[in-house]
Amino acid sequence: MPPLQIALFLLQVLPGLILDAESLFAKVPKSGTSKKAFVVDAVKRGLSVAAFFGAKDVQPTVVQDQIVVAAGELTDAVVAGFNRANLFGAAAPQA
Repeated sequence: MPPLQIALFLLQVLPGLILDAESLFAKVPKSGTSKKAFVVDAVKRGLSVAAFFGAKDVQPTVVQDQIVVAAGELTDAVVAGFNRANLFGAAAPQA
């Protein structure tokens, strides 16, 4: 699977990870940075597992780095969209 296709797949996965982070850090004020770190770490771990089990497309470090950067940017965009739509209730803090 090419890196662009993987990054687009993240669009399906990231909202669920973001909601998980929201739940985990619900009682922690000013935790936007920790929430984003949780999501990005989950993506990194997924890439690492995929590479370990032989997914050749994600084995090069440069590819993993590109996907992690894309995941961070997509996370920011999804959170901003959720905030604008008031889907979190009160707006989630921006990291």
